[in-house]
Amino acid sequence: MEIMVEEQIKKELFTREGIELLEINIKYPSFSDEKEKPRTLKGIKKTNKFYEKITQHCFDYAKNKLLPHAETEYENNPNPRKRFTNRRYIYTLNYKLTHKAGNILSLIIDVALLHGGRRLRFKRIAHTFDLQSGRLCPLFLFADSDKRTKKALKEKEAGFYLRENKAVIFTNPAKDRKYREFSVPIRNKTQEKKKANK
Repeated sequence: MEIMVEEQIKKELFTREGIELLEINIKYPSFSDEKEKPRTLKGIKKTNKFYEKITQHCFDYAKNKLLPHAETEYENNPNPRKRFTNRRYIYTLNYKLTHKAGNILSLIIDVALLHGGRRLRFKRIAHTFDLQSGRLCPLFLFADSDKRTKKALKEKEAGFYLRENKAVIFTNPAKDRKYREFSVPIRNKTQEKKKANK
């Protein structure tokens, strides 16, 4: 399977009386099969639709929630020009492909809200797809879960992605805890055969 990845960009800048209030900058992936095999096209189409929905949800959130907040702040500030010059709110969504092998693809998506260069919010999500079926893959398909891994993945904002020969498990910031991650080795084919023969 020859999977092609094309970056899609959705941007918009909102201003008031020439002052920039909010910039939305969203980048998301779009996949295609170079050989256009019928059995993979359905899964790829399903995956693309999945990311289009995420993108639209994030864009609507920024426009309907963050923009009114910025507008209220602008209206209530005695000197909004000084307040917002070079300090507009910036809502970003960026992705990074971390693993691509056959029909398995893994990537991370970082969503952040910045103001004047300072990061106010940050959240990481990750997906590992089987592009042939268009379905998300659970961690147990690639690695064994020990107690530490199971405990981490039970957290509400936790996830995993594949990178090189490892599965990286992460948890997002909550209360006073910082973003953290650790890795576990991916099973190789020999280990899979031994496990199957037990």
